[in-house]
Amino acid sequence: MMTIPLMSCLARLPVYALLIAVLIPDTQYLGGLINLQGITFFILYFISIATALLVSTLLTKLADLDLDKDKAELPTYRLPHWKPHIHRVLTSVKQFIRRAAPIIFMVFVVIWVLGYFPQNGDLQSSYLVSIEQWIEPVFEPLRLDWRYGVAILVSFLAREVFVGALGILFGI
Repeated sequence: MMTIPLMSCLARLPVYALLIAVLIPDTQYLGGLINLQGITFFILYFISIATALLVSTLLTKLADLDLDKDKAELPTYRLPHWKPHIHRVLTSVKQFIRRAAPIIFMVFVVIWVLGYFPQNGDLQSSYLVSIEQWIEPVFEPLRLDWRYGVAILVSFLAREVFVGALGILFGI
């Protein structure tokens, strides 16, 4: 259980892809056979798996597991029924859309409006740049651009907003 946060899940893949597209140049090697962005993506994914394996190995060696193999019985495995799972998935999707979608939509609209006006889409003279003066000192020690700061701040409302906010701010 302690290694689960170290694994790359499907929710992290779009974040990896967006950050790599913004931060790593699209450089081709060996006649286009190898791409620097692709190598970076592979390395990120591989490092997360290797770190999880290393930590789990260390935790196994450090933990004092005193399991009596005669007493540990596993239950019989059965195929799950598909109807309750489909019902649960549909219920979860409905709840997510009902709760999170309005927040996500409103955050995107606010970011777009602040980035579009008053100069009709010129981000460097928009309202977001005036907000940037307050945000930049916080993120300057981290050497992050103000657009990352805005994305990080709005991601506190809903973590799903981070990738979309960066997409809007970088015009992707």
